[in-house]
Amino acid sequence: MEGYCSLKAILFCLCFLIVTVSCTENYRQHPVLVTCTCPISNNNHDPIPQTIANLSGDIALAICGHAGQDSDLGAITYSGFNLSDCRSHKIIYSWPADQHFTIEMDNDTLVVKNMLQLAMSPRMDWVVEPWLTERFYSKAGHIYRAVYLDTEIHYSNSQIMQVYKRMDSTTWKQQSDLDSNKMMRMMRFASQLMIASISGDTNAKGIFYRFKEKLQPQNEYAIWYAQFEKVMQFSEQKDSLLTRKIY
Repeated sequence: MEGYCSLKAILFCLCFLIVTVSCTENYRQHPVLVTCTCPISNNNHDPIPQTIANLSGDIALAICGHAGQDSDLGAITYSGFNLSDCRSHKIIYSWPADQHFTIEMDNDTLVVKNMLQLAMSPRMDWVVEPWLTERFYSKAGHIYRAVYLDTEIHYSNSQIMQVYKRMDSTTWKQQSDLDSNKMMRMMRFASQLMIASISGDTNAKGIFYRFKEKLQPQNEYAIWYAQFEKVMQFSEQKDSLLTRKIY
């Protein structure tokens, strides 16, 4: 009986040490060991990770912050979250709350994709696509980050000509003079100008920035336009998007 009680005590301690957390309420993708906790930060106030990424070399990274089901994508997306090292409990990378990301594992590499609504359908209408992919992997005990611009963001010459035809029929107005439907059409035109620019049309870039000055986007539209600008900036520095050691 005494041995049985000792065995129960051992089993209880083991269960306590490896207790896992349900993944349903906060969209956690996998059971998470509570021994790998999240540092408290502006992005995160929950010590329990959303999920754990296991890299090679017994390196575990905690994804900490906000996650939710995206009905348009049919997938879990993240915003305002951190990546922390489970060994040191230090934050090694962070993402903003005004953007949306998907997370997946490719063997022992963590893949984070920055999702953005862009005018990229065959009819140059709205679709949600990744525009930037970040890959985190370990090598010799260190963690590296590699960044890639999505090569699918591109227009053909005939599509670029359609953008200029639409420009001729577009009346440039400020956001304050537009309702939400007309504003969405203006944002679609801005997205088309941006994609035409990174597809090699040199005139589209200048028109894109002049259009912003006239439109004067505000609130969520200003954030959205800034993301278009960021896509353009990344496209201009492709050669500098190198792999870097971050930890």
